[in-house]
Amino acid sequence: MQDAIAGFQAAPVWAQIAMACFAALAVYMLFESTLRKRKFRNHFNGIAREVGAEPQGRDWPFTFSTRSNDRTFTVTHDYRGGKGTSYRGPRGYLLTTSTRLAGSRWPLHQVDVTPVPKLLSRLVSRKAPTGDADFDSRFIVVEDGLPVRDGWLNADTRTAIASFLADAPLDGRVWIHEGELQYVLSDPWKGIDGPAIRALLQRQAVLASVLERRA
Repeated sequence: MQDAIAGFQAAPVWAQIAMACFAALAVYMLFESTLRKRKFRNHFNGIAREVGAEPQGRDWPFTFSTRSNDRTFTVTHDYRGGKGTSYRGPRGYLLTTSTRLAGSRWPLHQVDVTPVPKLLSRLVSRKAPTGDADFDSRFIVVEDGLPVRDGWLNADTRTAIASFLADAPLDGRVWIHEGELQYVLSDPWKGIDGPAIRALLQRQAVLASVLERRA
């Protein structure tokens, strides 16, 4: 250790600065993941308290349940990272609001609705037409597994999806997975608190009711 200290003191000033920066970066990288995990967990717990719920779970995923418009919602905090899996959704510290859709058919289908950046709107509208040029230029709709019955994405459904995403507090994705309507937010969840979640769930309940009439 003494030799290392002596070597550091004998090095030129520029080399001392470089070594100090490298050491600081190494410490930051060591603790950054833990600090971010704690930050998002505390944020999630704060949201739960503001809606009067108790967060559950000691490891991923963390959840809490609440009700809105006579529907039960599960709010989930999870981390998705790494490569080499079939998962194709957003990664990082995710916040997801979910409610089960009534009926026996929605569990058979999987639908992803993603907002389109304005720069890609013309290209997308040409490749995925639904008959609604405005909708096609703003959203990508992907169906996996068994296709939903013909005509499900009618004018009422398109209007409901567009209205929900337009009023959502942050950009996210609408998913229909395993019979649930989900809205997935990627970090940093800026501005998301209890009142924002309550407003989001109210609008999501409206969209769920529209979808239940179409399956």
